[in-house]
Amino acid sequence: MKKFNYSYALLIFIVAFNLRLGISSVPPIQLIIQESLKLSNLEVSLLTGMPVICMGIFAFLVGKVQEKYGMRKSIFALLLVLGIGTLARGFVNDYVFLLITTFCIGFSIAIIGPLLSGFIKKEFPDHGSILIGIYSSAMGIGSLVVSNTTKGITDLWNWQWGLAVWGIISIAAGIVWIIFSPEESTENTEKIHVKIDFTDINIWKMIMFFGVQSGIFYGFSAWLIPFLKDRGIKEEYTISLLTFYVAMQMAFGFIIPVLMHKIGSARKWGTFSAGSMALGSLIPVLFETNIITAIIIITLMSIGLGGSFPIAMILPLEYSENSEEAGVITGVVQAIGYVLGGIMPLVFGYVVDKTKNYDNLFYQMVIGSVILVIIGMSKIHRKNAVNQ
Repeated sequence: MKKFNYSYALLIFIVAFNLRLGISSVPPIQLIIQESLKLSNLEVSLLTGMPVICMGIFAFLVGKVQEKYGMRKSIFALLLVLGIGTLARGFVNDYVFLLITTFCIGFSIAIIGPLLSGFIKKEFPDHGSILIGIYSSAMGIGSLVVSNTTKGITDLWNWQWGLAVWGIISIAAGIVWIIFSPEESTENTEKIHVKIDFTDINIWKMIMFFGVQSGIFYGFSAWLIPFLKDRGIKEEYTISLLTFYVAMQMAFGFIIPVLMHKIGSARKWGTFSAGSMALGSLIPVLFETNIITAIIIITLMSIGLGGSFPIAMILPLEYSENSEEAGVITGVVQAIGYVLGGIMPLVFGYVVDKTKNYDNLFYQMVIGSVILVIIGMSKIHRKNAVNQ
């Protein structure tokens, strides 16, 4: 068993902390941006939907980037792109420019995520679920920080710098990564070509699980505050509830993978997480929403979303046999999965725009959760899906 390297675990935490800052900083000030730029619900949905779609499209490049530049240099360069793209939001004066910065954020995250999964497979082959828990928790903490402070920064300066200030952290993370990450040995630079067999149903199960849970996460995150306000929850409570949501999701994003390392399996915990999401999505359409029911809804959704993301990340690691394979399979799963996950919030926004009824938002989430339950209950067997 390979020794647990705490320094590398900290590096994973530092990099992963940056992977949701540019996305999670939008919901707390979404209505302010919408009013400032005169955006429709569909247009404002693109601010969370576009990076997810980009994360899908560009994740296909993971294999080529890894082969040409190596894991270490690629993560460094992309953290700089992420930081610069985020900082550029401080100079936004129209919707198109804001979308361009959103594109840069999505492009960077698309490739960093799978490369980081490959790094976990390489350096922590016997502790994958724990490291994915750290990875997930780091993103949750990042989301918690921005959701709790972006509105305050916006009140102090403006919404542009409420979004932009987080780029400084990404640039700093890139510098820390390039200084402390391990050098890639030249004797290990022999190119390993990994081919995915798309006729294998198990690959598609992983893609669907990743995509649907991503779509529900981004849809729920984007529409939580507008939903609460629509149901008459006072504004002073909405930010606190959003913070509670992010904190709970972060906690369960760590707790469930750690428990899974000790007891149960990805299949059992995946089913449990999806079931929690389904129940959380049903409550708003069955009961009147007040502070108490809002807390129950958020708790159930946090358990479901907090558990489903690390499980979606663990499945390709368990399926793969080496770090190169892990990076490419994760890239493919995220590529198609994130496109699906990015389209779903746009559909949510379109339906809300057309029907003016948030019940329809949650009906769609119930359907997605049931799909996750079905996939979670099925087994994912390795076949000759990957050939080198």
